[in-house]
Amino acid sequence: MTHAQAAWCGACASGAVDQATRRLFVTNWDSNTVSVVASDTGQVVRTVHAGRRPLAVAVDARVGHAFVANAYDNTVSMLDARSGRVTADPKSRAMMRR
Repeated sequence: MTHAQAAWCGACASGAVDQATRRLFVTNWDSNTVSVVASDTGQVVRTVHAGRRPLAVAVDARVGHAFVANAYDNTVSMLDARSGRVTADPKSRAMMRR
């Protein structure tokens, strides 16, 4: 990652690519967000709120979701890989009911 690319993500902790959508999911530790980046253009498509201090992200292309580990909440946020939107908010415990 070059300095110019790092400017939009602040203190990045982790990134993962969804091969199906060709999107990069990047955790932004300082802002408690995840940036969704079009890998072919490098443009930020969306930035969404995660839990407190998102530390790591992993993508499961089989189910079409990105999973974000939030260090200070001890929670996992789930994002839809196509839309980039949060589908399970760790505060609502929605994932635990599925």
